Amino acid sequence: CAPYTRSSTDGRRGFDAVFNFSLAEGLRDALGRDGSLRLLRASLVNRPLYDSTALPFMLNFVDNHDVDRFLALPRADSTRLLQALTFMYGMQGIPLLYYGTEQAFPGGTGHDWKNRESMFAGGWKGDAPPGDSYDTTGTVFRHITALQRLRQEYPLLRQGDARLHRADTARSLLVVERILGKQRAYVMINSGSLPLDVRLQVDQDLRPWPDASTLRDGPLLHIILPPASVRLLLPENPRPAFREAGI
Repeated sequence: CAPYTRSSTDGRRGFDAVFNFSLAEGLRDALGRDGSLRLLRASLVNRPLYDSTALPFMLNFVDNHDVDRFLALPRADSTRLLQALTFMYGMQGIPLLYYGTEQAFPGGTGHDWKNRESMFAGGWKGDAPPGDSYDTTGTVFRHITALQRLRQEYPLLRQGDARLHRADTARSLLVVERILGKQRAYVMINSGSLPLDVRLQVDQDLRPWPDASTLRDGPLLHIILPPASVRLLLPENPRPAFREAGI
């Protein structure tokens, strides 16, 4: 899709942005299938192929109407869904949430209608679950609410650039750096079955989200990433003064 994104400054017409299928399939492999980071790494490495004006508007998702729901993938469960959503909301671009994902709809495979369940009472085609499924108290709904609050709180997450900071696929580790002026944040994924001790050299106070075990040793920050997990490292001050941020 990258060649189809281009600005109009060169006189040629192109898409302002596209569905970010490469990121979606990378996350679905890493957390819903075999744990491979190959596609996710390729998605991040290939970002420069897109027109730079399109990157802030790429539509990031973990499932939609054209693919099986995330929870229908062979290794997926609600915990892994939370991790995939955390990575998606931490990335540059626009988070695209397919209805029912926030309700942990399981979907199915083989028939398109299995991924188009009815949200409210009335049902549709062999629909499951039956009845009214809209619930604002569920774990996934509340997790997404917290992620959207983070996006509102941190201009860095909404407006910052993104680059692949570290790719250690042998350890099942990828780290993405978010950049806005002098501010930095990090999106980290461990797709493996063992915890990882990740060490980053940072020059500002960062906090993990969700909570994780950390240790500061001078400029080195140690963080323990549980198996099949995603963590954000965010500045303590979400909105620094413009002069402090270097903007």
